[in-house]
Amino acid sequence: AEVRAEAVRTLGKLKAPAAAEALAALAKAGPPVGPEAANALGALVGTNPKLDDTATKALSALQGLVAAPPADVQKAALGALAGTRAGTVWLLDQHAAKQLPAA
Repeated sequence: AEVRAEAVRTLGKLKAPAAAEALAALAKAGPPVGPEAANALGALVGTNPKLDDTATKALSALQGLVAAPPADVQKAALGALAGTRAGTVWLLDQHAAKQLPAA
């Protein structure tokens, strides 16, 4: 399990659209690596307000995970979004529009 988690964290350091796509698939698969994959997607988004193709794919994947079970992946996606400028702006916009899940 630790080797898998480390592999997921490593994918989060590769600034490539293919890495974002692979992490999105792993996050959707859920435990045991789903939450770690959501965190790695957050690392790909980063804090830079200007998003490249990789960051845009990662941000989109995280946005899709907010409303998708399992709960541990949702929580990790919310945390990853809140840790980025683009994700925070999106969360605030979704909250204002009452588009976030009630839970």
